[in-house]
Parts: sequence; C-alpha cells; structure tokens
Amino acid sequence: MIKEIIRTTTENPDYKKLVIELDKILAILDGDDHAFYNQYNHSDVIPYALLAYNELGDCVGCGALKPYNASTIELKRM
Repeated sequence: MIKEIIRTTTENPDYKKLVIELDKILAILDGDDHAFYNQYNHSDVIPYALLAYNELGDCVGCGALKPYNASTIELKRM
C-alpha cells in the first residue's frame, strides 16, 4: 500500500535507484531493440519526478514529468 507520494527531481537517489532497476528489466524485455529504445530513456533532461513510498518507507514507484509546453507533459520512467 502506498503511504506517501513526494515531488522531487530526477537527481533524487531513490529515483535513480528505481530507474537503474527499470533499465535492467527493459534491457531484457527489449532484447535486440534495446539500444534503439534506450536512446529515449534518459532522465538528465527531465527536471521533475514523483516517488511513491510504502508504509515501511521503501520507495516502490516513480515517474518523471517531462514538459513539452506550458500545458502539456509526458509521464516517463514508470
């Protein structure tokens, strides 16, 4: 169960840890196409992130918010 969701940046250590795990899974799922898809999966140009924590204080989910314009964002790195 999610106890808390926080707003942060993609520099947050908990965010970075989850993204490393996500990248490992995507490398397996993408197979031979991983290099192509991976070029679009960098967080260094994405300023905003959300982190979800469970009741034990473990970070169990994340998302990055990439702005396109003043009224549109793309949700990435789920």
